[in-house]
Amino acid sequence: ENDYSVYEVFSDKNKAKELCQKLGVNVPVEYDLSNVEDLKGILYPVVIKPSEKMTTLGVGKCICLDSVGNLIRFLEETDSLGIDRGKLICQQFVVGDNRWEYGYGGFFQNGNPTVDICFHQFRQQPQGLSCYVREMSNDNLKHRIIELVRPILDTTKINGFVEFDIKQDEKSGTLYLLDVNPRPWKSCDMLALKLGKSTVFSPKTNNRRVVWRQPYLELLSRMNVHNPSYKECKRIACGRDYSQCLALFSWHDMKPYVKRFNVVVDEIFNKIIGKLK
Repeated sequence: ENDYSVYEVFSDKNKAKELCQKLGVNVPVEYDLSNVEDLKGILYPVVIKPSEKMTTLGVGKCICLDSVGNLIRFLEETDSLGIDRGKLICQQFVVGDNRWEYGYGGFFQNGNPTVDICFHQFRQQPQGLSCYVREMSNDNLKHRIIELVRPILDTTKINGFVEFDIKQDEKSGTLYLLDVNPRPWKSCDMLALKLGKSTVFSPKTNNRRVVWRQPYLELLSRMNVHNPSYKECKRIACGRDYSQCLALFSWHDMKPYVKRFNVVVDEIFNKIIGKLK
């Protein structure tokens, strides 16, 4: 469906950044952690993300550090684990909690969506992984988000599922592209509500807005201080025409949903035991 070069760009964070810079797509400033001299010029707070999963085990998906002391302690820990600093992405922290983080995704043919959706990534657990999202009701914001990533879609002519993570600076209102996922993303099953009985290849979409959620992780999400209240979520993405989609849930096969419940219960139990110790 796509040239190898398209996947090569998105799988390499540096090449993706170069493409964005070439196209004028706004991205956060990055710092090179492998260069000791660059550490002196870092403006805090910053966000640390691993560029690979298997070679950076022990590093969280998204870590916010607000001082040089915290960064030094973090690097000492990762150095002791034998993790290459070159595989850690250090970015400018875009000011604002999770009410300012958005997603845009869908199924595309030659860079044009057959079905797409803009949504708020309101509640996350752990930080960086959404467990409660609401489709946007603000048409002006939707337009700005789509225009931000349109140069990438027009240039790559990409086919298949794609999702963009976007953050808006709370103070300036500037939009930043955080990540591109050229694949079915975690919450893409929410498209099923918009498609009804049709498919991404021949869609007949409806006007229903979607709330996608993982109820078990939502229990843990109360511990994440970056998550806004449910009342605030409903105020921002307002309207009564919302339908709910539960992740992994299907009356035809309940095993994934039940298995996930067992995993989260074990995680909650281990956290309680850890605090008692």
